[in-house]
Amino acid sequence: MNLINKCKLNLISNVDKNESQVNNIQKSIDSFMDRNIFQNEVIAIHCQLLYALFLANIPFSFVNNPKVIKLFRMLRPSYNLLSRKWISTKILDQVHQEVEYKIQEFVTDAKFLTLSEDGWINVSK
Repeated sequence: MNLINKCKLNLISNVDKNESQVNNIQKSIDSFMDRNIFQNEVIAIHCQLLYALFLANIPFSFVNNPKVIKLFRMLRPSYNLLSRKWISTKILDQVHQEVEYKIQEFVTDAKFLTLSEDGWINVSK
């Protein structure tokens, strides 16, 4: 018996047997159950994960760690965490294309343009 079912049984057994109270508790518990994930949600999670890894300077191998996989499973059972290889190829390429398109669009619409470069420093020294 999983944790959610145990919680349901405990709550229902502790509640007065008034049927409306039992139904209200059942509805509120069911609202926390994971539902099927839609494709647009999957894409949004993929992109957010990629940006989070970039900005936190975390290696892509982070997603192959069994504890990380377990954490994602606990948070969203219907989401399948991507592998390092998938992130570093397909997803990274898609995000790169989107950023490149935005840059091209900006350059095309700009009246004036100045380019400046500065050295890049790795935050982990």
